[in-house]
Amino acid sequence: MNYLLGIDIGTTGVKGVVVDVNGNQIASSYIENSCIFPRPGHVEVDIWQNWWENPAQVIRDLLREDIDPKNIKAIGVCGLYPAFGPTDEKGTPIANAIIYSDNRSFKEVYEVNEKEGLQLSNEELTPKLIWFLRH
Repeated sequence: MNYLLGIDIGTTGVKGVVVDVNGNQIASSYIENSCIFPRPGHVEVDIWQNWWENPAQVIRDLLREDIDPKNIKAIGVCGLYPAFGPTDEKGTPIANAIIYSDNRSFKEVYEVNEKEGLQLSNEELTPKLIWFLRH
């Protein structure tokens, strides 16, 4: 039997599903993610937990259903966007990720829009990156 595995790394949780090639669901799993609110208007996530550990656990849970990993023929992954997850040169997180719903970069949004003639919103990555580099 051949299978397809799908995983969604979202804001509030990680969802995974294995289906056969006819689209019949064979297994599913869900783990809740948590957000961190260090200050009013700031929304972060633990990169390691939410973007690595929880997805890995969902996959382990799916494979407990007597699914041979050799029979998984394709994997689809989707995730929350935009999100800024700073890492070092080895890919190790150096801070929590700043996600789309974070509002800390209003000043930077205004500055970028004025300077570049754009209409970015506070969800965009560029103002968040500027905020991060400044603070």
